[in-house]
Amino acid sequence: LAVVMLSTIALSASAATFDDVSEETHAWAIDAIEEMAEKGIVNGYDDGTFKPNKAVSPLEALSLTARVLGVSDPANETLLDAAIEKYYDVVDTYDLNYGVNEVCYLLIKNIITVDELGEYLDKTNISRGMKRYEIAVLLTKALDADEEVRKNVISTLEFEDISDIPAYAKKYVEYVYNLGLMNGTGDNMFSPEAEVTRAQIVLLMKKLLEQTGYTFKSGVVAEMDTASRLLRVKTEDDVLKYTVGSDVILRYEGAEITINDVAPTYDAVVTIKDGSIYALDLITPLVDKEVKGVLTATSTGSKPSITMYVIEDDVAEINSDIKETYPINTKNVVINYNDSASSLQALKSGLMVNVVIKKGEVVSVNAYDKTNVEAGRVESVELTPVCKLNIELNNGKTVSYIVSSDVVVSRNGAKATAADVLSGDSVEITTTYERITKIVASSKKQSKSGIIQEVIISVNPRITVKTTNGNVTYSITNDCVLDMPGITSPSFYDLRVGTAVELTLEGDTVVKLSANVSEGVTQISGTVTSVNTSYSVIQVSYVDMTTGITVIEPVFVKTNAAIVDILTSKSIKLNTIKTGAKITAFGLKQNGVFEATTINVTNN
Repeated sequence: LAVVMLSTIALSASAATFDDVSEETHAWAIDAIEEMAEKGIVNGYDDGTFKPNKAVSPLEALSLTARVLGVSDPANETLLDAAIEKYYDVVDTYDLNYGVNEVCYLLIKNIITVDELGEYLDKTNISRGMKRYEIAVLLTKALDADEEVRKNVISTLEFEDISDIPAYAKKYVEYVYNLGLMNGTGDNMFSPEAEVTRAQIVLLMKKLLEQTGYTFKSGVVAEMDTASRLLRVKTEDDVLKYTVGSDVILRYEGAEITINDVAPTYDAVVTIKDGSIYALDLITPLVDKEVKGVLTATSTGSKPSITMYVIEDDVAEINSDIKETYPINTKNVVINYNDSASSLQALKSGLMVNVVIKKGEVVSVNAYDKTNVEAGRVESVELTPVCKLNIELNNGKTVSYIVSSDVVVSRNGAKATAADVLSGDSVEITTTYERITKIVASSKKQSKSGIIQEVIISVNPRITVKTTNGNVTYSITNDCVLDMPGITSPSFYDLRVGTAVELTLEGDTVVKLSANVSEGVTQISGTVTSVNTSYSVIQVSYVDMTTGITVIEPVFVKTNAAIVDILTSKSIKLNTIKTGAKITAFGLKQNGVFEATTINVTNN
């Protein structure tokens, strides 16, 4: 942070009197220079001069812009800390003598991008003078109008030297000209290549300051009602309310977000313009930890606190021996009950609570009723280290709950266990302290067929099958019935990629699998050189991987062989296989003769 804290040399605050700025020499700029110096936005040099006629450098222009946009405002301190945390390393590569804070701030405000830094700060650019068209671009971005300007189809500027303005910059020049931020230089000229002086940039920054007129408030998001678009932000002194219009800029640590992403407990900086919210910047609070548990007591005395049984992750039962008490930060704490604003006094023993602790104190309490009923569809079932259901609720939200050891389960109207619940089941669950205590499940049987693409043998076995709808992955029950004629004691290890299978599903889970697989199965992959339908023989050419010699081998096609076009997953006839087709044949090789039970045609 040593570099970050360095003086900004020629742009830090000081007295508003300069030896080389007077009414005689700079009457048109003196008021702006002195006013902006008093505000701490500009300063002169150690010898008491301002050097008003010196060309402004890119770093000076960026630093001034950041100050006009509030980098030094105390309300932006948290946002600036986040900006330095996120961008310091990349900015530090330019070895700046000053302005690191300002550049990081512009990055997190999306005024400039990391990809643009070199245009301002690399060794060939950092000391040069900024040109008028470049300042027009920077001013436009400072007003968050970059995207708006990019969408404009054409520029209607009528300056005599319009052709001297780079094509991409014309719309930016037009934007600031129409706002009155920049004017021509006389004789209907814009002089885009002319360098901007320090006196001129101060006048432009004063106009930018008047155009924005931002004020800032910082706090913690207490509530965001997306239906009414009402935002509540708790500061140290008050709870502020804002209506978030559709045109309000919403960002999370520099990234654009939607109103649905705004949630309680985020640190927030509100930018206000003309009395209304203009932008909202969210920052993840520096959280010591998050704790979930059962509320047992609250204290509202001189040292307010909250006491709870802690619910540990990946534990099916709540351990009432683990009891913790945490102090509460009364200035910044946000308290919600069932997603609505509440108070510490309103919270009763026995509620489910999620607590966020920052710097050793509770800054957020989200309380819920201990029992909840939800409905949806089981996406997957986890068996280790504890039984857990991952469920897509009917409202589109995905949740994951541990199943209590004493859960009551019914499936398709019959008494069942948690192990009977399968992926794809429709369920209504009752949770108590976010542990599933009751499951009412139902499933629908269906049949699917296709070609095996992948078999995953694990605690939760799965199979990927190519069907008419593309590749689909299904879970497999541990007690799945395997029907494989000719195989003694069939198992998943007998399945082969490319084998045609018939699946019986309950929901999205395989409960029965039928495949024509034989012991000693082998395969031949190659190019068809001829097809003899009278004798059911295909001649296949392939390269022997051991000898490197091209081999032509006959493949006898058994009467009941499955012949499948892999591209369509449809069964085809032997007489439709063409010379030159690419095939993979599965079967048995006995006494030197290969008999195919399955043929996959990959390119016909």
